[in-house]
Amino acid sequence: MSEEMVVRQCAPTLAGIKTGSLFPCPCTDRDALLAEVRQLNRRLSPKGLCLLPLRFTEGSALLYLYRPATLRRDLSDDLARRLLAQRLGCGEGEVPLRWDEMGKPTVDAVGVYVSVSHSGPYAVCAIADVPVGVDVEVVRSADEKFMRRVCSEAEMAYIRVGDDGDCARFWEIWTAKEALFKLTGKGPLLALSRLALPRGVVLDHVMQKGCALTTALRLG
Repeated sequence: MSEEMVVRQCAPTLAGIKTGSLFPCPCTDRDALLAEVRQLNRRLSPKGLCLLPLRFTEGSALLYLYRPATLRRDLSDDLARRLLAQRLGCGEGEVPLRWDEMGKPTVDAVGVYVSVSHSGPYAVCAIADVPVGVDVEVVRSADEKFMRRVCSEAEMAYIRVGDDGDCARFWEIWTAKEALFKLTGKGPLLALSRLALPRGVVLDHVMQKGCALTTALRLG
């Protein structure tokens, strides 16, 4: 695992824009990868960051780079709990909301799904009757070198067609990938041209008030 991979997959978290980033990493030797994680954490910890291996599968590992202080703040946010209480018709203290080992909010209730996202001053909570993933990002400038780290050539061509100074199309692509990852657990920041939408999954994108918002729903 190279530092370049961490930068490529986790740039918003490294920049302090997002709380955390999940990403897959090739892994043929679990002990060797754990040693690399420990070494990286010695450099990341003074910067308020932590790299955590969450799951190992054959030939791959799922890693989570996050800011512990920011995560604690996010998890204490009552937004999801308050909205779920309204949806379920119960008190906020009775909402069966928990956070799984990947940091994803889940509800111990049949037919209720939730996803949350934070960026800058914005916070979004999506509640649906079907599996859902949501991502919001403040629209801001991004240089081409950074965009090329996370976009395919086809996506770069799409961004150039927009020709907008605030890189709105880049953040449209970024939020689509993050929302898909939250829904499926596969491929954060992978090129959408190489990541076909799973069957039955639809994307809805909104751009307004300086932010990009994408919701992914599994309808079938």
